[in-house]
Amino acid sequence: MKKPRQNLKLNKEVLNKKGKLPNVFSENQYLIWTFLKEPSSCNWAKEGVVAQKLWRQYPELSFWEFVRQEMGFELNTMIFFYSEKGKQVLNECEFFYKEFKKMKKDKSWLDRRKK
Repeated sequence: MKKPRQNLKLNKEVLNKKGKLPNVFSENQYLIWTFLKEPSSCNWAKEGVVAQKLWRQYPELSFWEFVRQEMGFELNTMIFFYSEKGKQVLNECEFFYKEFKKMKKDKSWLDRRKK
């Protein structure tokens, strides 16, 4: 059974060549449009393969939103995530993302207990 599609909404700052928000039909496209400086003029075949591997490694949309917020810069290519610096960024983001999720979960438990 296929998993239902996640809601893939881009940051409003991302525009295609026509100056409009692009249509995003897959997780791979979401990653490319979110992280690359020039997504409309990249090698989509190459970037798509890398994005697909990254999505399989980290299949949560909220994780990638967290990475985008934490990075603070755009990429020339998705291959950055396979460099030493890129791996470090992903590892740090994964650690803090998991901690954030734990804190959020623990806080909801405390809120229920106070009632």
